[in-house]
Formats: sequence, structure tokens, C-alpha cells
Amino acid sequence: MISGGGKKQLWGEGHSVACSRATKFCLVLLIAAAIATTSCKRGPTAETSFFPPSNEVAGWVKTTATRTFAAPDLWKYIDGGAEKYLKAGVQSASTADYKFQNRLDAAADIYSMSNAEGAREILESEPLGDAKTPLLGDSSRLHSQSLVFRKGQYLVQIVAYQEYPEAQQALLDLGRGIEKRLPR
Repeated sequence: MISGGGKKQLWGEGHSVACSRATKFCLVLLIAAAIATTSCKRGPTAETSFFPPSNEVAGWVKTTATRTFAAPDLWKYIDGGAEKYLKAGVQSASTADYKFQNRLDAAADIYSMSNAEGAREILESEPLGDAKTPLLGDSSRLHSQSLVFRKGQYLVQIVAYQEYPEAQQALLDLGRGIEKRLPR
């Protein structure tokens, strides 16, 4: 059908208006879906899921809010050591401070790698030395003032700032509290 102005209408006059309304409706739905998708958090954040809250692990109190660094900003947290993590495929790093029974301060870091191989690469890049290897995650190393373990694509490092007679057991307990919150 050809209208008076020489423009071709495929469905006639009534259908072009209906098509226009349907198109507008579909666009509104697409925009609403896009807004809902981008504002919706997919899964829990590292702060709410990976780091145990105060006293969930006996004796441990979380003393700071969780800070998270995207891969390009990792140098702001690990000055001079970020390159090793970037080469291994780090996606982000989150950190929080803890205190054990008001006697031992520690920092817990969780690195999310692009795959489990990256977490393994970082863990195995450090010398084993006199470390113990407790059953934790996929593999672990426990030193007198630190615990490092990996589980899937996650690498966890917990470092105590002071020497403390029960530090190894306390670090292992906090590590287990984090490990059970990590996804596979």
C-alpha cells in the first residue's frame, strides 16, 4: 500500500502506530532490565562473605572495614610486589585487619585470581622453608607468624604483626573461618 506522500507502508496506517508503541514498550523493558541487571549485585561481596565477622571465629575481632583493590590498583596495597600477582592473573585483592584476644594483630588478605593455577603459582613461588602444611584448602603453609593457603581460584594470606606463643593455632583458626566462606 502506498500513501499519498509516496512512502511505502508495509502494514497499513493502523499497524504503523501499533508497531511504534510496541517498539517503545520493548525499549522501555530493555532499559529497565539493563538498570536492574547493573544495580543488582551478583552474589555476596568479599566483605560480607569471605571475611568472618567479629567473634565468629573464637577470640578473633575484625578491627577494620574490608578494603578491596582491583588488579590495576594493586600497587596501592602491595608497593613493589604487585607485578608477581598481576602476572599470575589476580583480579582483585581484599584485606581486613583482625585482633586475637587483644594480644595479636593480624592482616588477612584474599586474592581472587582468574583461575586456580594462578593461586597455586603464587603459593608455590615462596620457599617452603620450615613451614608446616596443615590440611586447609587445596594446599597451605603455616609459619610462626603467617598462614598462606589456596582454595580454587582464591589465595589467602594471614600475617601476624607480633610474636605470640599461640599464634600458629590462632592463625589456623582464622584461616579455617575464612576457608569455609570461600566458594569452590
